[in-house]
Amino acid sequence: MLTIWRADFDGDRNQLDKFDRKFRELAKKHGAQLDGPFLPQDASLLYLANHAPGKLNAAGPELLAWVRKEGIPITPLRYEIAQTLEEFWGAAR
Repeated sequence: MLTIWRADFDGDRNQLDKFDRKFRELAKKHGAQLDGPFLPQDASLLYLANHAPGKLNAAGPELLAWVRKEGIPITPLRYEIAQTLEEFWGAAR
């Protein structure tokens, strides 16, 4: 299962590095592979997460609680979920 996750970020490089380390730690803990951060046109950050079915909401609540506690200035915007790449971008030609 693939998730595209977008967020706005208003912090500095140290805060971004700290967030990225925690996000990767939690992804690994819950069996997900994380790619990013990417810099899309419609948000500050974009991450791609590939995780096993049934594990979709395992890391999110833990990550957001940590963000609040640490005061990291990140605002989740939206996410998209698909079982296959074709669900995002259509069939390969």
